[in-house]
Amino acid sequence: MPIAGKNSECMYTEEEMKKRINKLRPVLMAMGGFDVLVTHAPLRHYGDREDLPHKGFECFEELLNKKTAEAMHEYLKSLPKEN
Repeated sequence: MPIAGKNSECMYTEEEMKKRINKLRPVLMAMGGFDVLVTHAPLRHYGDREDLPHKGFECFEELLNKKTAEAMHEYLKSLPKEN
């Protein structure tokens, strides 16, 4: 079950997100994958933060191929840092 927060309707733990991905995996495979992954939190260690709403998910990385992950990393490095 998602974690309810003061400022959001729900947030997921790493394990909960893995379960959601695994549930969708057969559909994704049948469709030949996906073109765009839109999330609030990024891949873990790719521009994420340590606060819960912005902590990235490691399980997203297995959804993306290495080339896509590298391109995303380069894009995130080009963004201005927030204070």
